[in-house]
Order: sequence, then C-alpha cells, then structure tokens
Amino acid sequence: AEDLATFLAAHLERGALRGTRVLSEASCAEMHRRQPGGGPGPRGFGLAFVVDETPGRRGIRHDGLVVGMTAEMAGDLDRRVGVVLLSNLSEGNRPLASLGRVALTLLRGEPFTPFDPALARRDPVPAAWSDVVGTYVGGPTGAVKVALDDRALAIDLGAVTGWLVPREDGAFDVRGDD
Repeated sequence: AEDLATFLAAHLERGALRGTRVLSEASCAEMHRRQPGGGPGPRGFGLAFVVDETPGRRGIRHDGLVVGMTAEMAGDLDRRVGVVLLSNLSEGNRPLASLGRVALTLLRGEPFTPFDPALARRDPVPAAWSDVVGTYVGGPTGAVKVALDDRALAIDLGAVTGWLVPREDGAFDVRGDD
C-alpha cells in the first residue's frame, strides 16, 4: 500500500516526489491523457491509467488483481488527492472502485449522500416491470440480475448492487451509492 501511495503521490505532484523530480511533467501529462483508440467520451485509456478528462474533475485510476489480492488506486489530478485500497479478495475490484470513488468525493471535501432506495420504489408496482426481471449476460463482469425487491427493481452486478430508477420516458437510470 505504501509503494502504491508513493507512486500515486508522484503522479498527483506531476512527476515530483518529496521535492525530487522522478518523471518529467510532459511524461506525466502524456500518461494522464486519453490515448488514440482509448475510447469515446471524457473517460478512456491513457498510459498505465484509466483517465477521466472531465473539466474540473480530471482523474486517473488503475486497478489490478491476482488470486487472493485486489488493488485500486485512484487520484484527482486537479485537487491532488488520491486513495489506494487493497483487499484480500480475488474478485473485489468493483467494490474497491466504488469505495475509491466515494473516498475521492470525501477527500475533495464534497458531501456524500448514500442513495435512498425509496426513490426507486413505486406503489403500485407497474405490471411491465415483470418483463424486466431476470438474468442477463453481463460480459466480462458476469451475469446481471434484476429482481423486484420491496416495490423497486434491484440490479445485482455481482459485487455491486444498485437500483433501476424509472424515468418519465419509460427508461431507467441505474443508481447506487456512488
């Protein structure tokens, strides 16, 4: 954890560590920039990092796992705060990523309010919701399960649970604590 935190601190300080330059600012900037083919939108792949180039919220993160250990490293380049999380889980990268996002929110000094599942509940439950309940192919993350739970549609993504919140247009937003 200390080594990862030191590595992250050097990136948050644009290549300097405790007053000593270990990487040029230009190299850091290039690592923190989405590379060609790195995906659409503000989030994509940089060099060694997943980057978020949203103005005022530029971030870097990297995760990893081996049998028996999962790691999450995330930093806010503008606020220069970061978090390193380690777990002795073999498939714990999604919960650690969620915890990392919540931790960065708090480290930025921003309020964190857990999602209230009551916002997803409907009384009466729409009959069409029974068509949504089921198990879906989830790609590399495994199966995605949707179930009716206390008049709300819960979505189970394996290690992360959220809720499908109905919108006026008949679609749903996925909501959860982060």
